[in-house]
Amino acid sequence: MDVDSGRRRARAAAAPTGDRVGPRRRRAQGRLLDLPRELLLPEADPVRRVAARQSASPVRSNEGSLPTGPGPRGDPASRKGGRASRKAPPRALPRSRPLLREMGSLLAVVRRGPAPPWDPGLGGPSPPSPVAAIPAHVRAGGGIPGGTARRRALLAGRVFRFREVRAALGTRDPGRGAMRVAFFGAYDPSYARTRVLREGLESRGAEVLSVHAPRDSPGGIREIRLVVSWLRGARELDAILVPSFGHRDVLLARLLGRVVDSPVLFDPLVSRWDTQVGDLGRLKEGTVSAHRVRASDRVSLSLADMVLCDTWEHGDFYASEFGVTRSKLCRVPVGADRFAFELGERRAAGPRSGPLDVVYLGGYLPLHGLPAVIDAATELEARHGTGFASFTLIGGGMLMPRIERDIAARGLRSVRLLPRMPYDEALTRLARADVGLGIFGTSAKAARVVPHKVFQSMALGLPTITRRSAAIAEFFRDGEHLWLVPAGDGAALADAIESLAGDPARRETMGAAGRAAARAQASPNRIGDILVEAIQRSREATAPGARR
Repeated sequence: MDVDSGRRRARAAAAPTGDRVGPRRRRAQGRLLDLPRELLLPEADPVRRVAARQSASPVRSNEGSLPTGPGPRGDPASRKGGRASRKAPPRALPRSRPLLREMGSLLAVVRRGPAPPWDPGLGGPSPPSPVAAIPAHVRAGGGIPGGTARRRALLAGRVFRFREVRAALGTRDPGRGAMRVAFFGAYDPSYARTRVLREGLESRGAEVLSVHAPRDSPGGIREIRLVVSWLRGARELDAILVPSFGHRDVLLARLLGRVVDSPVLFDPLVSRWDTQVGDLGRLKEGTVSAHRVRASDRVSLSLADMVLCDTWEHGDFYASEFGVTRSKLCRVPVGADRFAFELGERRAAGPRSGPLDVVYLGGYLPLHGLPAVIDAATELEARHGTGFASFTLIGGGMLMPRIERDIAARGLRSVRLLPRMPYDEALTRLARADVGLGIFGTSAKAARVVPHKVFQSMALGLPTITRRSAAIAEFFRDGEHLWLVPAGDGAALADAIESLAGDPARRETMGAAGRAAARAQASPNRIGDILVEAIQRSREATAPGARR
């Protein structure tokens, strides 16, 4: 009975004279804006003028009426609409969104007119960033409790300060260069690969820092020195790069990289397990030592956010043997440094008298296949005597005793051995040669690499001879950029040298084409472009949202 009587009172009551705009406020009849909102608008504002003109229009008399619910059965009056009780709280007029928001588009048109869509092809300034509309005191890093005056990313935690919103590339420190990259580990700064990577990043305007420890540092002391070097000035970074042979340093780089929210790029250059077991033969496969070295490769490659490989053949090896995903791989050729290309521009060209000068510059490892060079020298001496070609081998290594023994046993007079010498001096000697030699090893590792000596010889403009492989085919064409021979085939190498000795014009053409190809594929500028792209990819892959 109480419910029916309430319904009858609601049907009999008159409607309220105003619509509700809040829990305790009513808007007068016929007004689009209530008084407090009108007072917020200036006198000349178009929205206020529109509201003033429309304020005289009365609200329809049936506004505020509510449909009544069904009355008792058989009551005809229950099917007609009624009026809500004055005592009952009236419902607000249906509106999909606040009126000021609906008038926003009209306000923009009245004040400025419709803005044409921005077309990047027509030039002109780009539309302002949405961040620019935020007041400066809100955007400033000093506004974050515990922050500094410069702009920083928002922080999710207060202990390790892991960043929840990462700063854009190159904005870590506005007073410095476009990027800050730290070379991290007990690496050799004078190594050719490290020199090329540094020059590549610097060619793109990056600031390259050194977080370095001596390679002979004992266990524990090495890590302490790296941490101290990092604390001195390498905490605001866009990326951390662990150079060649730094497998041991990737774990610490990973930990520090997570603290400063910087991705870790690792350039292993080779697999320690593949080198010790497959190439050098120092460890027997299946032993405890071999398993330990293999585990070192797997852990270091898995901890890095991006793995650099010199060829895709090497990248496929990392993927198949150690489970590195293809998305983590980036091919960065070994390349040649700026000094090699500049020296090639000054290299004197033209016919020369005397024996053909053939020069090898590098180590004496099984990968390099120097026994094939000795076989070629033996073959050419047997064909043409000692005055046809002279061989100069610069360097040293584990096969040095065998090479010396073979030269003495065969009585070769056209082969000359020179010890290791400073890099600039060695490269200057190579630039005076007629033909440069690459590698001729027969191991599986030799088929996966394109070493420094090949890029250096080609950067100097020398006609270069090296072994045929799928790796070298990634960059150069046989017979046009360089001369390829079967691996470990001394007779084929002797035939190639003999052909180039009798065709000076072809030597010059091949040298010029090879130098142009090396510049396009592996100059410091080109490598810098690849590294910047790799850093950007690694930052996107390790962004706070991507890690979850």
